[in-house]
Amino acid sequence: MLPRLALLFFLFSGAFLFAEDPAAFRAHGIFSDRMVLQRDKEIVVAGFGGPAGTTVTAELAGHQSSGQITATGWRVVLPPLPAGGPHRLVIEGPSRLVFEDVLVGDVWLASGQSNMHMRLRAVPEYTAAPEKFTNPRVRFIRLGGRPTPAPSPDIERAKEFAGGWAEGSTSQTKEISAVGWVFADRLQREFDVPIGLIHAAHGATRNEAWMPEHAVRAVSPDEKILAKPTDAKNPWIFYNGLIAPLTAFPLKGFIWYQGEANGHSPVRYEAALRGLIRSWREAWRDDALPFYFVQLPAYPFGMDRTGESWAWVREAQAKVAATEPFEDIHPLAKSEVGRRLAAVAIADLRGDRAQAEGPALAGATFESGQAVLTFANTRGGLLAKQVVMNRKKGLPPQADPEALRAKDGVLTGFTVAGADGKYHEAEAEIRGDQVIVRSAQVAKPASVRYGWANFTLANLANAAGFFASPFRTDSAPMPDALKQTPYWARGQGTAAVAE
Repeated sequence: MLPRLALLFFLFSGAFLFAEDPAAFRAHGIFSDRMVLQRDKEIVVAGFGGPAGTTVTAELAGHQSSGQITATGWRVVLPPLPAGGPHRLVIEGPSRLVFEDVLVGDVWLASGQSNMHMRLRAVPEYTAAPEKFTNPRVRFIRLGGRPTPAPSPDIERAKEFAGGWAEGSTSQTKEISAVGWVFADRLQREFDVPIGLIHAAHGATRNEAWMPEHAVRAVSPDEKILAKPTDAKNPWIFYNGLIAPLTAFPLKGFIWYQGEANGHSPVRYEAALRGLIRSWREAWRDDALPFYFVQLPAYPFGMDRTGESWAWVREAQAKVAATEPFEDIHPLAKSEVGRRLAAVAIADLRGDRAQAEGPALAGATFESGQAVLTFANTRGGLLAKQVVMNRKKGLPPQADPEALRAKDGVLTGFTVAGADGKYHEAEAEIRGDQVIVRSAQVAKPASVRYGWANFTLANLANAAGFFASPFRTDSAPMPDALKQTPYWARGQGTAAVAE
């Protein structure tokens, strides 16, 4: 293992070297050949080292600006540029730094725990046809997982990205987030601008690990967690090591896939997710930065005695999505997740978010023997869409002969309760923009739940192909905490793959 000193890097004439002297003049680790800078926002060029008071000049696309070295580093601000390139970035200071093939476009930060961290090389679609996953106008960099007790000024690159940014037509593509790659590729082809993706994710991490300390303390009363800031599952250490060093540099927005590690505390998770979104926007000084996130997937093994802990977390996620301005335990169908994230982003950035939303409950009435649910966002009509979840790992989507299936035309995932609050499986059928729900065990329905379990084959969708999120019509309070064994302590189990 390299000594910690060897993890301090600098860039000289576009080449990546180990910095033996931490006082040496160098650029921030996010700068390298092939990088993407955010369009239409001031361009911040920054770094460290060199004699205090020395002038540093940066030149890019015919624009030049200067700053001075201080005890904490140096910073030069260049005017906004439209999408384009390639450009050459030249920095003159105690030494000359040159970065080639620099593009200007949209830069997205992909973060969360293991489902975001899962790389393309683990996805059957990539293994079968890696040549389909190429796009030289998509550039990416993966950060090393460096938890730190205090905010770090600089990043650590993953070993596969020691040379900095890579373009999406190299063997390094397989080392980037599968969800992030599909998202970036879709956006690049839709908007025809360069896309930069920063992969900053780490498995088995709690939401609190990605928040600044002040934000964690504002939402978490759990002193046991706060007392262990060096535990990888606990507060602020990944924010300090992977997120804080990026906050000086403009972005287009964030994509987030996390929640599994917080499955036991849905009430706290809702507050923590709001805190994370708000604190990141605050750190980047932009309350309007898009923040798109993924609801937890279906998982076929109970995490608690009720089998509903993830249903409550999904509800917490839905509440945040509805009120915050802009959304295996390791399913391998990451391409589908990336496509849906991209569809939401494309629709949102074009000013018509509803174009990428699934059916949303608009109302419920209860009659003798049945419940009548009415939906918005039906977009061409409601349908029961096939859902296939593999039982065996490593197979392409829908390739498992023992897969669990919800068939086209057969609506699943609904339960109904009477006044006693006891839920029973229900039959459901579509009538126009309504769903009729009934159960022989409930003579007088009083409430309905949909997709309300850790594992569900719920399959209500609209004609555009977007699924309804889990919902409930009752007003039972969200449990503050659920007793369960954390999923990483239960053994491997079988991952479900949704397609």
